Amino acid sequence: MKRTTAFLTITAMTVGLVYSLPAWAEEPSQGKDAIAIYFLYSENTEDKDHPDAVSSATPYTNLEISDLEVMTDILKEELEAAGRTLDTYPIIVNEKYDADFDVMVEPARTDITEDREFTFEGELPDLEGYTDIYFGVPVWWGTYPQPVKSFLKQDGVDFSGKTVHFYNTHLGSRLGDMVNQMGTLAPEAVIADDPFVLSADQDIREDDSAFREWIQNQ
Repeated sequence: MKRTTAFLTITAMTVGLVYSLPAWAEEPSQGKDAIAIYFLYSENTEDKDHPDAVSSATPYTNLEISDLEVMTDILKEELEAAGRTLDTYPIIVNEKYDADFDVMVEPARTDITEDREFTFEGELPDLEGYTDIYFGVPVWWGTYPQPVKSFLKQDGVDFSGKTVHFYNTHLGSRLGDMVNQMGTLAPEAVIADDPFVLSADQDIREDDSAFREWIQNQ
């Protein structure tokens, strides 16, 4: 009788643990699961405290933290609440941009036009074992910031077989040609067909419900 009672107690506790996860959560994946790779203008300037550097897609507002950084924090919170794991990797280049947006804008545009190559701080991420990549980047002139494009061209950055989920900020061009570019730069990647795109006139701090719902539907 004691063994039966103990078994039932353990079973009930196990069921309770399973049902403590959000309703949309699946069984936790084995291994590394997911990684968020993201690019912040604020982390790639000579003066990270300059107000223009804070939000790379909304440089005209003096915010303490960029939309993409907020979104990455929410992404980690939601996935971990669902029993999943999420590692993060910020793309940070050695060749910094000027923190003054008015000074930065033309060199950044020229970098895209001339397909400039960048070098990166620290080691590139080892993507082996991940099933999903959440790719958070601002849209600059309808495409990737050149440091992001240069990152995707690095030896060892292999998106093959990974499902790529775009979450982006933009000033009016939405995703531009990012999806097509990903097909060229990482042809073996699987592109999720429902990217989340945040416009400059939206504030993720005021209403994050749509973004949370998007995460839950991935």
